[in-house]
Amino acid sequence: MDIDEDPWSDDEAVTCIPFSPQKGDSTINAALLSYPSSNVSCDLPHGPQERYKIYSETWNTLHASLKETAKRMYAPVLAKVFEVIHSSEEVTDPRKQWIQKLMPTREIPAALVVGDDKQEIFDEIASEVTDSDDAVLSILVPSYFTSLQVVLKAMIEDFVRNHDEKKRRTTSAVAAHDMQLLCSWYTQISRGQEGPKLVVLIQDIEMCSTPVVHDLLHICSNYKTQLPFIFVFGAASSDVMTTMFSRATRTLLSVKRFVMPDEHQMFDFVMQELFFNPVRFPNLFLSGSTLSWLYHSWSSYHNSFNALVSHLQLIYIRHFQNPLTILWRDPQTGLDYLTNPKHLAKDPAAQKFRQLLDRALEPQEGSNEAIIERVSTAASLFRKSIQQALYALQIFREVQAYLRELSPQQHALELSVPFVRVAGQFGDGKLGDISSKLLKRVRLLTGAQLQGLLERIVQVSTRDTETATIADAYSKAIEKIRLALTITGQTDEDAHLKHQLSQDLAVILEQLWQTMSSWKTPPLSQVWRTSDTELPVDILNPSVRSSVLTSLTHPGEYLLHDLRPRKASTKSPKKKREQEDTTNRTADPDICILFSRYINAGRTINVYDWFESFVQGIEATKPRKQEKRSGKDKGKGKPVGNNEEVWRREVYARFMWAVHEMDMLGMLRWSGRGTGKKGAECAGKVVWITPDDS
Repeated sequence: MDIDEDPWSDDEAVTCIPFSPQKGDSTINAALLSYPSSNVSCDLPHGPQERYKIYSETWNTLHASLKETAKRMYAPVLAKVFEVIHSSEEVTDPRKQWIQKLMPTREIPAALVVGDDKQEIFDEIASEVTDSDDAVLSILVPSYFTSLQVVLKAMIEDFVRNHDEKKRRTTSAVAAHDMQLLCSWYTQISRGQEGPKLVVLIQDIEMCSTPVVHDLLHICSNYKTQLPFIFVFGAASSDVMTTMFSRATRTLLSVKRFVMPDEHQMFDFVMQELFFNPVRFPNLFLSGSTLSWLYHSWSSYHNSFNALVSHLQLIYIRHFQNPLTILWRDPQTGLDYLTNPKHLAKDPAAQKFRQLLDRALEPQEGSNEAIIERVSTAASLFRKSIQQALYALQIFREVQAYLRELSPQQHALELSVPFVRVAGQFGDGKLGDISSKLLKRVRLLTGAQLQGLLERIVQVSTRDTETATIADAYSKAIEKIRLALTITGQTDEDAHLKHQLSQDLAVILEQLWQTMSSWKTPPLSQVWRTSDTELPVDILNPSVRSSVLTSLTHPGEYLLHDLRPRKASTKSPKKKREQEDTTNRTADPDICILFSRYINAGRTINVYDWFESFVQGIEATKPRKQEKRSGKDKGKGKPVGNNEEVWRREVYARFMWAVHEMDMLGMLRWSGRGTGKKGAECAGKVVWITPDDS
């Protein structure tokens, strides 16, 4: 879900509602901006509006950066695919020309893109081919591969109707096998010159019918001399061509395979570019628990880049519910309201916001102007601390990679820990254990090994001007060690022994790596860093089965008719019964009553017994009539005698309605197999409730 509209939330459990008001509707916009905040008890009067503006600004910036990062991540694969599409088919080598003449059929160029999430890269391919002049596009989805006639018709219509200068009317149908129409159309648009390439995109070839794809490739191969087809396939495994097609079919294609980055490489690349790059300061820093939740949701949603964008948007929405995030952009924003003593005296919420701000800052007595100055100091201190910490993290990973190359024990924890875990512990400031083990290995380096590590550190420190500025204080100390190492050196006899300067480098690295745990200490860090509360994954994409079973077993959580607390009553049982008979009681839906009997039944359910149990379940909703009677029966209600048959018919109709609803949900099996010889008198049960579902 990629929400480009203006989402809003009024609850701690975030719910994104896409909302797009019409232009000129100032009433709706005013109502949206004046919506109450979830932290109204300690928020400023204009807090929701200001924080919503800040959220929109930060999210739009991150969204644009995400698109650029995705393009850079897919750029190598895209370049190779475009090379296949735009490459010339002319063969200049005389030997290859002679071999080509001897071949019975010419091979069709094809590109196979292997990866889990291919939506973004196929969108880029479709956009590039559509905008180009030397290629036309046809996109074939798996639903077209029900038969050869359907897929041929879809492909021909894509080429002819969507790219024809004289647009055909939608009423003019294309014949199922009208490949001659495609040939004549191509001859017309080429006009005796080299025409455009006919690019066919099949994003999920594994979901297509193998015989239909086989026939399509054979037909296109027969017209290869007249129509320059190029196929672009998408698959989850690289051996899909071998498992799906025979050798005769594979000989029709000249396939080039391009493997996309795996899930760990993609996630690491996005996180490093957006949140762990000292040159590009992140507008919001992720805590360890937030990063762990983000990686878990990334893995749960099959490594979808669009799902990652939605999860990041949820994190941003959740973060800017904090009233203190109004200070994210400008410390002066909102605090000018607190400088007026009249506002603090009249507004209790402003007083609580002031108390919240005092707790976030180190408690000190001072005027409101002094608080504003301290907030500005905290903002600059946090920015400086996080930049130094990100530089230290880069050096940490470089040292880890270098020691992993040297050590034969690459399976050691401090050497093999993945980036996700390193980044998560960095977000919580808990990298001390791993860094101490790495420092022990640094102290044991020889002179040659120490020289190689120093060169790697200097290369990272001088990568760009901003990094060099951040690392200026440490670069001078490292340069002194390099100079001393060049002067002293080691003899051949001592080449296998540790160098004395390794201890000096370990001291410098220890001082540098201490910034990776101290960046959380500046006050007001929660303004620019997400909280440690994990977000539930089921908010965005809940399980359909669990949602249906929960709604059927606990309908009160959705209908809210049985969640109100029941007060203790001192009335007698007789008066309670009379009051229940006279009031309108809300019962569970019929399908829920029927389902409660369903889950307690065995493998086979007798329909008549099921009906009688259902009648008892809805007996409470049976209409009763108050009649004036004398004696002991006064005040009692009795069923309306004339309407007893009507009630029986209503119960039967409600039962049949609920049974048909369960049948539509696929919970019943009415065939004679598995339900005994009675056939329709019994229903087979196909859904069982586990303790996790109940």
